[in-house]
Amino acid sequence: IQMGYLGRLRGMLSTSQALSFLFAGMFIIASLFHFVVLFGRGYRWSYLFFSGFSLSSAAYMSIRGALRYFQIDLSRYYLLALINDIPWVLMTGLLPAFFLFEFSVPLRRRLSTAIGGMALTVVLLPRLVPFGLLPPRMLGFFATANQVHAYGTIVFSILVAVWGRLKRRQGSLTAVWGLAAFLVGVYGTNRMGFENAWAVGLLALNISLAISLARQMAQRNRRHQEAQLRSARLEVELLKKHIQPHFLLNSLNSVLAWLDEEPKTAAKLVSTLAGELRMLLSFSGERVIPLSEEIMLCREHLKLMSLRHDKEFSMVVEGGTGNELLPPLVIHTLVENGLTHGFRGRDKGAFMLSCITSPGRLELRLFNDGHVSSSGDTVREGTGLRYVKARLEEAFPGRWEVGGGAVEGGWLVVITIARER
Repeated sequence: IQMGYLGRLRGMLSTSQALSFLFAGMFIIASLFHFVVLFGRGYRWSYLFFSGFSLSSAAYMSIRGALRYFQIDLSRYYLLALINDIPWVLMTGLLPAFFLFEFSVPLRRRLSTAIGGMALTVVLLPRLVPFGLLPPRMLGFFATANQVHAYGTIVFSILVAVWGRLKRRQGSLTAVWGLAAFLVGVYGTNRMGFENAWAVGLLALNISLAISLARQMAQRNRRHQEAQLRSARLEVELLKKHIQPHFLLNSLNSVLAWLDEEPKTAAKLVSTLAGELRMLLSFSGERVIPLSEEIMLCREHLKLMSLRHDKEFSMVVEGGTGNELLPPLVIHTLVENGLTHGFRGRDKGAFMLSCITSPGRLELRLFNDGHVSSSGDTVREGTGLRYVKARLEEAFPGRWEVGGGAVEGGWLVVITIARER
């Protein structure tokens, strides 16, 4: 109960009412912002939780403001109070869930489920009192339990952010400061009587996350631009390698050698060379191409090298649909490396490409039965492998791996691409 001059009390009430709905509007904007972030390049779906948290905060503040500042019939008042339990449960459940998933905490699904169950329990049990299922004297206990649970979810979120800081997760430090401000705001509302202090704290948390997102976006854009520059430079080097005079000269010399002995073979060599160069030039400007087109290019190259050196090279493909996407010339480059280092002094060679797909990732395994060099049994990084890594980073930033080495019977290279969540 507030006492004082009527005009002053009305002014304070109007100011408080305006602030409540102003903060509610801000939280709706914050919710839309974090929802839009979901569609940004490579961002995690954890921001769906924070979008829901912000929207729930706006709904909670709007209903709470309506209950406090407008004349509402008693039956409708109780109904609105019951409805307001929904955003409250979502608020106390989604906030820790966001940080658990944002910082990839182990057992995050189980922890989120447990916290959500606690929120439902704390909110629903007091609603059993009017039906005589629980004694009225327990209402005080439930009110205290509700406050403890609210503090607990914030403190738990702070601990998760501190864990993220120890694990060097991006954005963890700003999250700690934002959550600390939110905790102070909640304390100011519950213990010191500042009505909208918790909303100010929540606004500080939103600002800290926006700053963190801006930094992450800048870093990702910078890495993406650097990857594009590296891949463009390496692409030019590889194209020069294929189109430079000595490559064409060697191919034409092979044509001349075959003209006298096998004119039909010479014609096939010219046609195959033209086909490979045509595909190389058409693919070079693409960011990703279907796997089927990459396989076609590899087989064209193997046909060309077979004709040039009077040898027999082949490729077998297992698995996949051919529609899987990857940067151009990636498999082609690995095939060329295999030809260069694995089949000297050999009359024939075979490549086997296995495509293994799952809901979470794509795995490409390229095996060749060439001999293993004496320099080692692991993949060495030359221009070709640097090109492969640069193109993968450009197309799938931070979501790929390349490895391999000598295996029984030949050489194996494995490319793993994690699908975007």
